[in-house]
Amino acid sequence: MNINLHTLVLETFDSNNISHLKLMKDLLKEKKIIHTLDRKNNSDPFNIPYIILLNNKMIGYMYLLQNKNDEVLLEYAILQNQNKKKYHEILLREVTDYLSNFEDIKRFNINVDLSNLKKLRTTLECGYDPDYEDYENKNYPGKMILRRKNPNYIQEGEENE
Repeated sequence: MNINLHTLVLETFDSNNISHLKLMKDLLKEKKIIHTLDRKNNSDPFNIPYIILLNNKMIGYMYLLQNKNDEVLLEYAILQNQNKKKYHEILLREVTDYLSNFEDIKRFNINVDLSNLKKLRTTLECGYDPDYEDYENKNYPGKMILRRKNPNYIQEGEENE
């Protein structure tokens, strides 16, 4: 399953694809991979690892983890040699726009390392807000969850007017 965004494409990770494995190895060297690469067999775009493509060139990795609270955690990593090209912002804007079409998703979340000022600034510029309450309650050293509400969310049982 591939997701065609505006500028970027999210291509389903394939453990038999040598190019995908090389990208993951490079990202692991940069210590940017957080989540498992196990692919779940489902037809929706969630809980599947993706390779981020720009003009058929691999520039990073993304995982869309849907939890039981109608929320999606966006985990992603962009190769260091691609960091200066605003791909973080393009990716966040395009994925957020894509996910906004899912009326059953309440919020989008991103876990940000507070020492990564570029990612923090970009996430804030893309409309995500810090969750200070979560930060204080869980006290993850150096990490904070930023959240953005889905403007198209329809709570179960509500009528679409």
